[in-house]
Amino acid sequence: MDEMARIEVDGKSYEFPIVTGSEGERGIDIGKLRDLTGLITLDPGYKNTGSCKSAITFIDGDVGILRYRGYPIEELAEKSSFVETAYLLIKGELPTTAERESFGRMLTRHSLIHEDMHQFFAGYPPTSHPMAVLSAMVTSLSAL
Repeated sequence: MDEMARIEVDGKSYEFPIVTGSEGERGIDIGKLRDLTGLITLDPGYKNTGSCKSAITFIDGDVGILRYRGYPIEELAEKSSFVETAYLLIKGELPTTAERESFGRMLTRHSLIHEDMHQFFAGYPPTSHPMAVLSAMVTSLSAL
C-alpha cells in the first residue's frame, strides 16, 4: 500500500500521498488540499515547497546542488559543450561522438534566422534594455 500522510481539520481526517523524488527526498503531495478542505498552505519563502516533478533537474539551493539528468552542473560546465548539454537535456543521456556531431549539425541548420530579423535588431537603440529587445524579437518571429 502506498504511504500516506494524514491531516486533521475540524474533526475530519484527510489523506495525502507521500511521494519520493529522484534523489530520495520525500514530500507530501497536497495538490488536492484546497479541493478537499477549502484550505491552502502558507510557506514563507517556499522553503518547504517543491513546485514540480522533474526527470531533468534537481535543485537543493540550501546545499548548493544543481544537477541535470544526474550530472552536477559544475561537471557539465567544465567537461561538456553546449551541444552535449543540450542533447543530455533533451535525450536523457550524453551523446556519443557521432550523435554529438549529428545533433550539432542539426542545431546549426535550424539556428539560422530570417534576414529581416537583422534589420529589426538594427532598429533598436544600443541602450535598449536586453529583455525589452528579446521580448519584441520573439514576438516579431511570429510575423515571419
